Amino acid sequence: MVVLPPEAKLPEGSAVEVIPQDARATERMAKSGTRQSDRQRALDSLYAVFSESRAPGWDGHGARAASYESYLETKRFIEALPAEFAAPEIAMDPDGEVCLEWYVGAGRTVSVSIGPGGELSYAGKFSSSTKAHGTEPFTGEIPAAILGNLRRLAA
Repeated sequence: MVVLPPEAKLPEGSAVEVIPQDARATERMAKSGTRQSDRQRALDSLYAVFSESRAPGWDGHGARAASYESYLETKRFIEALPAEFAAPEIAMDPDGEVCLEWYVGAGRTVSVSIGPGGELSYAGKFSSSTKAHGTEPFTGEIPAAILGNLRRLAA
């Protein structure tokens, strides 16, 4: 099937059936492009945060220097994040690990700290009484526990 733009003119008598473009497909493509640009902004933010945190004491309170290995693991994590999820906010923890955070409304959040060995420490708060936390290894794919928490946050 060939999709023509709405302004396309066809010769009279042509044997082509004109089908309007599906608006939902256009919306999905636009959202996908937005997610890709969100992801690139997250990668750019990661680089900026890492660059500002490379020296010991970068926070003025004795923080450890950012770990290059944590930077690389975080980059891999962001690239592995399914497109259904918005890109996270990025910060540096005083222990040299990178922290990714997703916020939805007051008091609803998921955070993931990524260490140099690929260990993922996560915590989620979904209501005043519903919380989750734990650690998972990062092997190139986002662990199911973290994906589940991100889905709970989005629900």
